[in-house]
Order: sequence, then structure tokens, then C-alpha cells
Amino acid sequence: MLENNLDNNLLAKLLLLQNMAALLPKYGLKDLVCQGLSEFPGVNRASWGSAVSERGNDVLLPLKYGQSDFGTIRLEVIQKELVSAYLPYLQNFAVMMAVILETKRKEKNAQTIQDRFFELAPDLLCVANSKGFFTKLSLSWEIVLGYSRMELCSAPYKSFVHPDDVNTTVEKANSLVYGENVCGFTNRYRHKDGSYRWLEWTSFPEEDGQIFAVARDVTEKRAAERELKLAASVYSNTNDAIFVCEASGDLLSINPAFSQLTGYSEEEAIGKNLNMLCFDKGKMNAFSSKPETQIKKNASGESLVCKKTGECFLSFTSITAVKDKNGDRYIYVIRDITAQKAHEEKIRELAYSDPLTGLANRTLLLNRLAHAISHNSRSQKNLAVLFIDLDNFKTINDTLGHEVGDEVLKTQANRLNSHVRKSDTVARMGGDEFVILVDSVNHINDITNLTHKILLKLAEPINVNEHTLRVSCTIGISLYPNDGTDRVSLMRNADIAMYAAKDLGRGTFRYFSSEMTNSAKERLKLEMELRKAIEQNEFEVHYQPKISLQTEAIIGAEALVRWRHPERGLLYPDAFIAFAEESNLINDVGQCVIDTVVEQI
Repeated sequence: MLENNLDNNLLAKLLLLQNMAALLPKYGLKDLVCQGLSEFPGVNRASWGSAVSERGNDVLLPLKYGQSDFGTIRLEVIQKELVSAYLPYLQNFAVMMAVILETKRKEKNAQTIQDRFFELAPDLLCVANSKGFFTKLSLSWEIVLGYSRMELCSAPYKSFVHPDDVNTTVEKANSLVYGENVCGFTNRYRHKDGSYRWLEWTSFPEEDGQIFAVARDVTEKRAAERELKLAASVYSNTNDAIFVCEASGDLLSINPAFSQLTGYSEEEAIGKNLNMLCFDKGKMNAFSSKPETQIKKNASGESLVCKKTGECFLSFTSITAVKDKNGDRYIYVIRDITAQKAHEEKIRELAYSDPLTGLANRTLLLNRLAHAISHNSRSQKNLAVLFIDLDNFKTINDTLGHEVGDEVLKTQANRLNSHVRKSDTVARMGGDEFVILVDSVNHINDITNLTHKILLKLAEPINVNEHTLRVSCTIGISLYPNDGTDRVSLMRNADIAMYAAKDLGRGTFRYFSSEMTNSAKERLKLEMELRKAIEQNEFEVHYQPKISLQTEAIIGAEALVRWRHPERGLLYPDAFIAFAEESNLINDVGQCVIDTVVEQI
């Protein structure tokens, strides 16, 4: 209870300030300045006074400011007559309270927004203390590094930094402690899976000695930059010509290889149309049409490229469309495949041609024969297979050597090639055997005439190293479809016909007939039996003495071979020697005779 001798006005003021000080100890009495209501735009003075109400010995003051309503405040009043007298003080008190509460509300809302921004920011936000520990981290840290925030805050932050980046990280943090206002750097932080992520930092010092920092994950960005640098290096150093053009075909950029391959400098090429590379502007190719049209038709393929000099080279060209802010762009990659094609052609020659004569080999002949059979089965035409064997060629090889024999083979191959059509095929089967495939035969007389010409041409003299040689040939002929409807039967029957012609005395020809099949079977049987005889040494040696005419004494003996056939009995040389020579078994037979003579002597 206050003393009665105090001035009533003073008493009311003291009561008011006492109540205000009790309610707001945080702000202190010096902040409670009695100002007019007009200084608070959020307060309606006219309506406020009527809002004051009394309840018992208390006065209820509304706390309103603008649209904010903070309820009411109760003041204990000792003398009610003082309420009216000191109503302005009460009004100011309530207004000050409302203003303070409104200010606190806004501060709280602002802090909430700031906290939400910190928590949900896509970048990595953090606060670190001077001891090297994180004190606050945004949610992005867990997303980017895989650790929980508790794990990250429980150890010094440098323990998560790549060993090579620790010194730089510590130096940058110290620079902020010692006065630098802001610093930026890049380092690597360890992910929970053991990999490292690149972070780009911007850091600021706080007033309380802590550091506030923003980090951005730039791992993908750095990878993209590396790829971009690699692409730029490839673009500049590749041997393939690369250029970029607009949809119209006008060149925007070229690489050094483009100038090397085409002869056009950068100044000469930029702005020009790609059709300058077109060899024949009247024909469609990779450079004669607009890129959009060409890429729909064929995004890659072989094309002739015309150089600045007018020369051309064969290229493999690919086109790729890309889009950017300026519209469609097209990237052309040109690879010179001239050497590659020459290499492929060489391989093809080795695979399908005879290295000595340049003629087709067995593989190519059989392929073309299969194709010809398929074609003639639809067109109802005939084809012929001529099997040619050079007579007595083995004797030339054995007496004059393989060099002379090779020259003979090349000469005869050229003669054969000169007597056939481009649609026909001459092939060397190996050794001294050749085959001619005559496609689309109109009449059998055409084959007969061709065969006569070949016999006459091959029988002409051949001059090799001061030797004049005559090498005739024997020819066997099979016809499609009469003598066979597949490759195997046609080749086999032509071979049978050739051996039948040899039986007639060589230098002639025979058409295949079904009667020849039995003869061929007998030859095959004889060859098998002869090989068996060599393996089991079924040969006998009979000796015929040599007698001197002067002394009538025996001076030697001639070894005569006989074949003790298990079924046919004793066979004389005329039954198997000629066949042994034709089948290249004569040397084996001779070795058996020598071995027997040496053993018996």
C-alpha cells in the first residue's frame, strides 16, 4: 500500500509503471515512453477508448495493433476515479504492449522462415565453430554425402575432406578467423560409400566467431567440364574431319583435320555450304542435300568427298543432329577410308583369288557356281563346267624347276581368261587344274566351239628362260541341269569326264555321260587299293639279269615291280603304273621297290 501523502497523479503514474514493469521486465522502464496514440498508425484512438472495460477493481485493456489481436491485459486499480484521469497513460501502455508483441511476432515469423530456408535450401548450408566442428547443417548434407547430420557434427569437418585437400581447407578457414571477409575454394568431401564429391565453397565469418558457409555439389559439373575438354581435345586432334553446320548446310565450325583432308582453310570454309564437298552435285549423296533431309534418309554411309583441288577420296560420313538455343545444328564426321578399302580389297583378293595367277580360287568358283545354278533354275537356261588339266605338267616341274612351271601356269591362265566372256569365271583349283564356269549357255555347240579354241590356244608354244615348251590340255565337261543340279555333282562329273578324255590319249575333251560313272568308280577303287598296297607293301621285286655280250657273264640285274593283289593275284606294271603316275603315287611305289631291293641285297 502506497503512502496517502503522495500526489494522486504521481500515484497513478507509479501504479501504471509498476504494473508495466512487472509485466515487461525484459524491456525495462526506459523503453516505456508515454507517446501520443497518433504516433502508432496501427491504433484507432476513437474506437480504442470505448474498448476499455472494468471488472471489479480491475481495468481490462485490449492489446490490438493493426490486424493483430493479442487479447487483453488486466490492471489492478486502487482508485477507480483515477482510470478516467489517466486513460491516456493506459492507452499508451496498451499500445506499447501491442507494438512490442507485434514486433516479437514478426521477428519470430522471420526466424521461422529463415530456419525453413536454411533447412530446405538445395545448396549445402552450414555453420562451423573455431574448433573445426560443424554446429549446424542443412538437410542437403545428408542427401549429398549420405551421412546423418549427427555423424557429420560429431567429428572435425576436416576428417571428411580428401587428404590432398585438407591443408587448403584449413588455410581458408583460418583466413576468415584472421580477418578475411569472404573466401571461396573447392575441395572434395567423402561420401559414406567411400567415393568423393566435389564441393564449391563460399564462406563468411560471423560476429560470434563462427563461420557460415554455402557449398554446392559440383561433381557432375566438373565431370561435364572434363568431358567437354576431352571432346574439345578430340575435336582438335582426331584424324577424322569434323564440321558443324546450320540446317541450311552453311558451315559454322571445322577442325584442323578438315583442312588437312579437304584443303579448305577455316577462312575458306566457314560460311560456305557443305555442297562444296559434293563430287557430283547432280546425284544424291551426303553433301548434296540439306542435313535434315540427309539424316532422315541415311545418317551414315560411304560418300565421295571432293577436295579443294578437285580430287576425290572415299569417306565414311556420319551425321548427328543436336539442338541448342540457336536452333538445329548438324555435326558431320568424315573418315577417309581409301586405305581401308584398298586393304579390304587386298584381303578379298587373298580370300577369293589364286595368288599365282590372279584367277578365282576354289571358294569363289563354288560361290559363283551356286549363284549361277540358282539364277539358271529360274531362267530355264543351261550352264557348263569345263574341268581342264595340263598334260605332262609334272614333268616340266620336275625337270626344269618350279619357276619355269609357275611361268607356264601364268601363261596358260592368261590364255584361258582371254577366251571367255566377262560373265564367265576362270578359276585355278590347284596344281595344274583349272575350271571354267560358262553361265547362260544358249546351245551346246557354243561350248564345243569354245573348247576347241582353248585346246588350240593352250597347245601353242610357250617361251620361258630359253626353253620353248608345248603344254597341251585335256578337258572334261558337265552341263546343267542334265549332268547335275548342284555344285558337287557338276564338279565331280566334269572331273570324271576329264579323266575319260585322258584315257583317249590326252589333248582332247569329253562331255560327261552316265557310262563314265562306272569308270570313275573303278578309278576310285583302284586308287584306294593302291594306297593300301603302299601302306602294307604288297609289291614284289622280280630281277632280270643283265648279261655281257662279250663275256656272256652276268654283270647286273634289273628290278621289275609286281603287285601281289589280294583278290586279283599278281599284277604287271601296265595294270597300275600309269594310274600311279596320274594320282601322284608313283614316288611312293618307287620307294617301296627301293626298300625291298636294299633289304634283299
